[in-house]
Amino acid sequence: MARDERYRPENEIPELVVAVSPKRVVEQGAKGPEPKAGEPAPKAVSKPPEAQPAATAATAASLGSQRQAASAGFLDDFGSAFEDDMLGNDMALEVAAGDHRAAMRSEDAESSLVAWPSGCDTPAAELEVPEEAIRQQRPWGDAPRSLLHCPGYAWSVFQGERRLDAAVAAIDAELEVARRRRDELLGELARTKRSWLEMDESCRSALEPLRSAETLFMDASRHLNSASDSYAEQFATLSRELAEAQASVVETEQSLPSLRGQLEQAETDARREQARRQRLQIEARAVEQSAANLPDAQEQLTRLSARAAELDPLIAETEARAAACRSGLAEKNVERDHRLQKSRQIEQHQRELDRQRSTQLSTASSSVKAAESAVRQARAETGRAILAGQGRIPVEAAELEAIRDADQRVRGVLLRRELLVRARGHRDENALRRGQLIILTGCALLVLLVVLRLVH
Repeated sequence: MARDERYRPENEIPELVVAVSPKRVVEQGAKGPEPKAGEPAPKAVSKPPEAQPAATAATAASLGSQRQAASAGFLDDFGSAFEDDMLGNDMALEVAAGDHRAAMRSEDAESSLVAWPSGCDTPAAELEVPEEAIRQQRPWGDAPRSLLHCPGYAWSVFQGERRLDAAVAAIDAELEVARRRRDELLGELARTKRSWLEMDESCRSALEPLRSAETLFMDASRHLNSASDSYAEQFATLSRELAEAQASVVETEQSLPSLRGQLEQAETDARREQARRQRLQIEARAVEQSAANLPDAQEQLTRLSARAAELDPLIAETEARAAACRSGLAEKNVERDHRLQKSRQIEQHQRELDRQRSTQLSTASSSVKAAESAVRQARAETGRAILAGQGRIPVEAAELEAIRDADQRVRGVLLRRELLVRARGHRDENALRRGQLIILTGCALLVLLVVLRLVH
């Protein structure tokens, strides 16, 4: 097979048929066929040091024809004129080299058209599946000739179709993996050869779908990042507010025991002063009752009244202090309840924001995944466009071999799937319908018999 012109080293000189002066013709014998049994082997021809180290079969044949055509008269009469025309020989050398390179390019192009992979699926109609393999793959046998065997045939088809559907589903999953692997190779090819596509004006149009897909992917990613950052900022703000509200609730609850203690002390003082005043009043009533027997009853009454009057400001003060403590405690309770309600509202807002965030980020993530899938598909299509160029853009042999192997894997999976699909459709519809009709009729008769037995 001819080598690809793209991978030829820059300093390599192709083998050419060079015309030389008759005075410098060197006798070279081309290797002939292997001698037959009983025939003597041809004599080897010695090569002088100035002879070419290697000659192709075409060179040997050309020199052999020149030896047969050359004669002594030609060498004597035209030898000097041939040496004088060296410039013409140089021009012939250049023409021969150009023709040789063109021929090699043509041969390489023909071989590349056969060897280059396509990166595409083979249509199902073009897949060749042997009929014998289809018959062997179907789970049911041939169509029955007897009407009594049709129900069994219908049941076999029903069960066989279920097994074939399960097998096709498994092969579809395998096919998806093989296609994804091939698309990855095509995308890598598009990525490594993108600079070549950018430089070639005729190939830039192949990059337009890829650029559009990449733009959509970047927009979707920016939208997702922006939404995520916005929700993160709102969550941070709500978290700070919730922390402040909870801290104020704790502070309020810590001040309540002190206020309760002050209120209890004020109420205790008020009750003590009231009790003292009540004792004085009781003593005053006792003095009044025994005033006839007591010479200083009036003086005692005056003294008790004065002492009771002294207690009135103290009682009023303790009651006022108790009322103030009671009012302060009520205000603190109201403040605590308000801050608790505020913290619950913040928590509720956080839950609503979390649900909203989950919904919106899920939608944005789906958009990013769809855009990423579109980018992969666009890269794969760009890789297929590179392969369709058949060498317009140079591709390494290792990359071509990897893509060719991936194509073969996909084709193999497609063949197995097509075999199952065709096997599923390879059945006798008339026998199947007759079997189904017999089964349904039998079921209907059985139901009718059961109903009649229950009625009677």
